[in-house]
Amino acid sequence: MAVLAAAPVRRPFHHAAQRVVVGTAAGPLTVLGTHLDPYSGTRRLVEAGWAAGAVRTDRDGLALLAGDLNTLDPYAEHADRVGRLPPGYRRRHLRRDGRTVETRAVARLLAAGLVDLGADAGPTVPTAHGGAEFPDVRLDYLLATPTLATHLTHVEVVRTPHTDHASDHYPLVAEFALTPPARSQEQVEQDGQDDRGDEGEEDHQEAADAAAGRSDLRVTESHRRSHLPVHRSRSRGSSSSCAQSRNIGWVSPPT
Repeated sequence: MAVLAAAPVRRPFHHAAQRVVVGTAAGPLTVLGTHLDPYSGTRRLVEAGWAAGAVRTDRDGLALLAGDLNTLDPYAEHADRVGRLPPGYRRRHLRRDGRTVETRAVARLLAAGLVDLGADAGPTVPTAHGGAEFPDVRLDYLLATPTLATHLTHVEVVRTPHTDHASDHYPLVAEFALTPPARSQEQVEQDGQDDRGDEGEEDHQEAADAAAGRSDLRVTESHRRSHLPVHRSRSRGSSSSCAQSRNIGWVSPPT
């Protein structure tokens, strides 16, 4: 998989954000990795806006936003779990009124048209390594453009003896089947016209070769719709018949 472009998102994130474009069989895939502010919901809201802007140009294509967003989603019930947190950690997940659960960062990303791939994957914190200050919640996200989401085949939070101790967050993994886009009916019909044109040119060339008394061998790989030149050998006999040609070279078609 080739890296086509890579650069940091030049905004003052609390941590950072990096944008990478890689080549796939289905076309360029933009991946944005980020880590949002752990302390302030308002700051996370601003950072989410920057992240959404960084993938906005790829909204109709293949794009994925991944990272530790340090925030809760807007469609689950979090009040009881947040209420059990120590006061210092509770404030991180409440708005300024001290009562409303802070979910605006994820809401902003969803409003930008991204799809939450791990909505049913389960919590990503805490682990045996750390994060005991958290209840069982999801702070880590994979958000995709609708086009990329149609290629999703599997998503899960990876819980193993290794990931129990690797970090205070469990990894969230998604798998996609990225295949070349389907050809339109117009493209298929155009290919058929091209094939008929190639066949006419080939028949004309064969007739010309026969008239000139040539004994060259031409191999056509039909499923690639192209002529592959082979080693050409002349007949040792006086006849110009291809059937009497010797030392015929074989060219293996490219893979």
